[in-house]
Amino acid sequence: MMARLSKFILALFGAAALVLLGATPANADHFSGMEGTEQCERGSSSTGGPSTTLYSTSTKELRIRGSLTLLCYFSLPEFIPECETCMGGYKGDWTAPTRPQFVRDGDYCFAPGTNNGTASPGGHWAQPADHTLAVFYRTHAVLTCYWADDPTDDPGYWG
Repeated sequence: MMARLSKFILALFGAAALVLLGATPANADHFSGMEGTEQCERGSSSTGGPSTTLYSTSTKELRIRGSLTLLCYFSLPEFIPECETCMGGYKGDWTAPTRPQFVRDGDYCFAPGTNNGTASPGGHWAQPADHTLAVFYRTHAVLTCYWADDPTDDPGYWG
């Protein structure tokens, strides 16, 4: 029960922060978002966070008035050593923050169904998010991606 409440509060906090901060694009060289339709991923060389790629099946898709918000919850260890063989391994060791750490991920988040963040199921280039924000706090992280116009409701998206 407590874990669910923590996840909900972090997801709500991340979504509210995204709206309040008006997340602006930052430079990143790796994507985040849905890999296929079941697993969420946050790239190892995305700005901030550990130097390893994070994976999660704890996701929520919110479709409201033609928009799409994707929430991904990640459970993390308190310490992650530098991954020298990982893309982004130059970031060094990572220790879970004791205060919420907000990281603007730019537009490098891709909607559900993408193939390695590059192609929609219909074979078209995947539409990156309008706003993306990751929040790290202790052993939890929430990735929030927002599209003002839901790309998955386009008939060409699914082929």
